[in-house]
Amino acid sequence: MGGTAAKAARLTVEEGRALDYCFEQGWTDGLPVVPPTVERVAAMIAGAGRDPERDAQEIVGEFPLRRRTLTLEQVAANAVLAGCLPEYFPVLLAAVQAICEERFCLNGPASSTGGAGLLMIVNGPIVERLRINCRGNIFGPGVRANATLGRALRLVVMNLCGAVSQVTDRSTLGSPGKYTFCIAENEVDSPWTPFSVERGMPAGRSAVTVFACYSPVQISDHITDRPEGILDHMSIVLSALGEARTLGHPEIAVILCGEHMRLLAEHGWSKNDVRAYLVEHAKAERINLKHRGLDFAEFGPHDHELESVVLAPEDYLIIAAGGSGGKFSAFIPGWGANYKGPVSRAVTKLIAEP
Repeated sequence: MGGTAAKAARLTVEEGRALDYCFEQGWTDGLPVVPPTVERVAAMIAGAGRDPERDAQEIVGEFPLRRRTLTLEQVAANAVLAGCLPEYFPVLLAAVQAICEERFCLNGPASSTGGAGLLMIVNGPIVERLRINCRGNIFGPGVRANATLGRALRLVVMNLCGAVSQVTDRSTLGSPGKYTFCIAENEVDSPWTPFSVERGMPAGRSAVTVFACYSPVQISDHITDRPEGILDHMSIVLSALGEARTLGHPEIAVILCGEHMRLLAEHGWSKNDVRAYLVEHAKAERINLKHRGLDFAEFGPHDHELESVVLAPEDYLIIAAGGSGGKFSAFIPGWGANYKGPVSRAVTKLIAEP
């Protein structure tokens, strides 16, 4: 064996031992990871335009309920573990800041039996620059940026915030979204105001929204040629949730695929029109809750009244994304604990690009 081959073999053995060590420490999500060497972590920090020596111990987020502080170096190490490129790091930093906001209520989705994932929605020029998928197969495999960014945020929650599976993360079923859950809005093809701008971010700036939510529910409509037809179909399925409005799904993301987006836009419908229609038509009777054994005293004379499955139109998060090769849109219910318990609200943060 030549010298170069011998060196390669030695490095392979060393990497293998490092990988085994990561598994032994419980730093993985069950899949192989990239060992976070000093050099790799430093390169990750530099990818955000920061100095690896000067800024490594800077606190970028806190999780007071579990007495955790998250440093730049720790977050970078988890980005390395997930397989992120250094240029992805600014997106992850903004997402970490989002989940540390009080209104995100991280302890709920991180420890609940409900099994919520953390969906990242990226907007702005950074989407095209990093090639974050916003079109076909957005919830599926195949794109490094989506896969590793979503995975990195989950590893941060596991390794830095203490959400250990079957210990402090008590999910009954869990979700594939707990591995990785990251998409971008298709601003290039969308005729509408970008999602992040609707949420108060400056136009032309890159931003990330983190949304604690359950699995996507796909809506297939290959027949109708009217906006009302698409949204009626979605309203029927949303109404079947029954308990959504009262049991605490505080927000519901609506993902409109390319073909549905175009049909709505061609008929002059805006995102606000979509929200208003769903508020009016996606409703359920209060009595459905009693049928599930949830007997609330205040529900007497009004049992048969219809109520919207969200409290307000803005609780529908409308996102233009997905391919144009099929008429499949989706909705994703947000995490909420119970009737009067805690809920998580989506949080949007600007991405500080170097």
